[in-house]
Amino acid sequence: MKQHYAFPLNTTTHGMGTSFWSNGFTKEELKNIMEVGDTIEKEKARVGDVNDMNQNSLDKDVRTTDISWIHPTESNEWLFEKLSFIIQKINHDYYNYDLWGFQDGLQYSVYNHEDSGHYDWHVDSFGQSQHSCRKLSFSMLLNDPLEFEGGELYVHGQEKCVLVKQQGRINFFPSFMLHKVTPVTQGVRKSLVGWVVGPNFR
Repeated sequence: MKQHYAFPLNTTTHGMGTSFWSNGFTKEELKNIMEVGDTIEKEKARVGDVNDMNQNSLDKDVRTTDISWIHPTESNEWLFEKLSFIIQKINHDYYNYDLWGFQDGLQYSVYNHEDSGHYDWHVDSFGQSQHSCRKLSFSMLLNDPLEFEGGELYVHGQEKCVLVKQQGRINFFPSFMLHKVTPVTQGVRKSLVGWVVGPNFR
């Protein structure tokens, strides 16, 4: 498992719920991220098996999303550095999780209205592995919400909460919280998604 841009460890109490960061990226930077994502070959997103983390499959009833993966390179190092700064600040202010860094790369997700792009209720962390687990999830809307209809991001904690659709806003929530993206009914929704891992919760 690769982690990039190691984060300092925190040992204080653990936070819950959602948080967000607005205006962290300019419209030009968001456009650049979309251009990078669009140049990488996409694949149909698969759904993980809650009983076996090594198994996944296509299930259009649960998810219809085209995805590509953005990994650190010299040309996009600025993206990972900026996200790392924001994540460390959010974690310090709201969660105080022990975090190591990103899991895998960043997922560029495209939801098209032609196939009612959506992702039903799910969690990003299926439990703890031998040494680590996903702890903090984030999703940043890349394009203007006026370009599509539907595509609402819901998070289910103590109550269901729909998160604000704002270009460039990064929504954060613990990876064990249920969440979903409702079907896109018009246009295309583009987002950047990532997960931050750390040692198993104690």
